[in-house]
Amino acid sequence: MIERCDNIPYIEGTIGITNILGLLRVEYVHRFTYRYHPNALRGAFRVDVTL
Repeated sequence: MIERCDNIPYIEGTIGITNILGLLRVEYVHRFTYRYHPNALRGAFRVDVTL
């Protein structure tokens, strides 16, 4: 089934751990809308390093 939601806003949710050793943040991102696009990631991990 193809979900069509062109008239609603983009929504994503994240959960993660911040400030590991004061340098690192790890998050999981989940997309709730616009999932029908061919190249859309439905979920992914983000890693950020701050120096």
